Amino acid sequence: MRALVPRGKQGEVLANALKNELRRIQFKKTLEESFGAWEKGTHPELQKGTEQFIRKLRASTRAIRIGVRD
Repeated sequence: MRALVPRGKQGEVLANALKNELRRIQFKKTLEESFGAWEKGTHPELQKGTEQFIRKLRASTRAIRIGVRD
């Protein structure tokens, strides 16, 4: 690091590396804790597939943005 990073910036580089590593660890922990949360029984709206569900969501928010409601 000393050969690549100017002396006054080394602490900043280390702080950024630590921050990124902590984010990675937290993300991994969150993924592990939430695994299996989206089961068929708890989300029947996804029975026909996620693509149809997402299209319906987008259509409803698009209608709200342009002022059209069902």
